Amino acid sequence: MLRSTRSLFAAVLVSGAFFGVGCVSQEEYDNVVDGSSSQAALIAELQANNKSLTDTVGRKDSRIDELAAQVRAAEDTNGRLRQQIIDVRQSQSDLNQRIGDIRLTGLDPRIDAALRSLARTNAGMVTYNPDRGMLQLTSDLTFTPGSDTVQEGAKQALAAIANVMNDLSAADFGLKIVGHTDSQRISNPTTRRNHPTNRHLSVHRAIAVSESLQSFGVAADRVLVAGWGQFDPSVPNSARGGTAANRRVEVFVAPLNEIRSGPREFGPTTTEPEASGNTGGSRQPIDVPVK
Repeated sequence: MLRSTRSLFAAVLVSGAFFGVGCVSQEEYDNVVDGSSSQAALIAELQANNKSLTDTVGRKDSRIDELAAQVRAAEDTNGRLRQQIIDVRQSQSDLNQRIGDIRLTGLDPRIDAALRSLARTNAGMVTYNPDRGMLQLTSDLTFTPGSDTVQEGAKQALAAIANVMNDLSAADFGLKIVGHTDSQRISNPTTRRNHPTNRHLSVHRAIAVSESLQSFGVAADRVLVAGWGQFDPSVPNSARGGTAANRRVEVFVAPLNEIRSGPREFGPTTTEPEASGNTGGSRQPIDVPVK
């Protein structure tokens, strides 16, 4: 480019001399040529700087895209970690609940779940109190009035209880079956002949439940029976003594060694049984004399 510039100025000078413009000195000529060379060098330098800046901007844009991708990845990771924290907290809550259930009842969680399901399936006849590991059978639906004869409709529920107890997870557990009555005096001669007192009737009903469970495979040496008669009402009896809520059989599921050694309290109910479904309608016991 320098050579071309020199030639251009030389041509200008020659043509100027030819047409009478006048001659220039060698010094003037050299100054013009040198100035042209400096401008060309400056242009080249500016072009190089522009290319360098363009390259730098390109690299910065690429770095910005890279950092943006890293931010998106970090946000995704943060979202996953938050969800994991939520899941861990929920798992901890579930575990605490299971530990609480075990602490209160001493039952294997699988047994507890099976008893809950059993009560839901037999709603109205069976309720479940998870705090005590206790199933409650409604006497008016379990037995023929004034007797210890198990009704056919109750045998399905008893078979379900036996299935739970025969499961391997319940091998170290046993049953304590406790009968209860209301405070109404036994006046029917037939009833009084077979069950002289309410205490007799409550124990005989507990024995009947035990024998029914044994017929479904529960070993007799895993079952203890008892009867409170009218002396452990769950609600106050009516003036005439006939209160359906007090006519019941309670089936406690507990570690067999506790049942045999007797440290566990099987006394009066301290909490209401867990309702396992709709107990209304024609199956709800009513307060009627049954003895």
